[in-house]
Amino acid sequence: TAAAARGASNGFACVSDKDSPVVVVANSLTMRDLLRKHNIPAVRAEAAGSLCALVSQKKAWMTSESGEGLVITVGDPTRSYKWRISREPQSLVIQSLVDLRSALASGGEKQQFGPLLAPEVHTLLSDLYDVATHVDSLAAAEAAKAASDSARTQTVDAAAVHAAIASACTKFDSLDASFAASGQAAVPKLAAMLQQEVLADKDLELPEGAKERKQAEKEVGALIKRFVGEQFGQWCALRRAEGELETREAAAAR
Repeated sequence: TAAAARGASNGFACVSDKDSPVVVVANSLTMRDLLRKHNIPAVRAEAAGSLCALVSQKKAWMTSESGEGLVITVGDPTRSYKWRISREPQSLVIQSLVDLRSALASGGEKQQFGPLLAPEVHTLLSDLYDVATHVDSLAAAEAAKAASDSARTQTVDAAAVHAAIASACTKFDSLDASFAASGQAAVPKLAAMLQQEVLADKDLELPEGAKERKQAEKEVGALIKRFVGEQFGQWCALRRAEGELETREAAAAR
């Protein structure tokens, strides 16, 4: 604590836990000047008049895929937040923005508050949504390749398979419960269980020929593995988000 106080008195953005000897030094103009003095590359810290202004100014950069994102501090420079580009999965963020914008819109459950907010706030929500849902070039290229490969070899209707997957999921415990119990080890087990259930679905039309049937089962298996993998990724992201929130709340309570 004393070291952090001395650093702060010299212009550094420092914070420390009274129960830990570690002092965290955040980016600041003083830190940048020190690094440059010793020929160490340093990211330039920029100031913005408000969060609305910052998001508006950096929207184009965030959708240009020039970096992974930006580290932002609001108020206390020792507490930072990561604003990620769309390349990193953030389905929870997107859903939260959709829910909030919908609630504030005409007919929404919080519509009475919408007119009370400055236009810049509505623009902020719109900009954040645009950045989060920006079609990443790598994802677009992968999707185009997958579509091309699928068009050449597809023997089953992907939409019908996903409908069968949704139906199969209702017959088992929630995927989240399995992830919580077994972690990543649950992924192949769940995929195998779902594949068995989906292939037995009478509403899913599969080719009759032996060769075509084998190809169809392979395609079904690939779609199920992708589905379970994506669900596991979203579950992990939620756990990380909850952990970061708990950490910030614990730090604020000290």
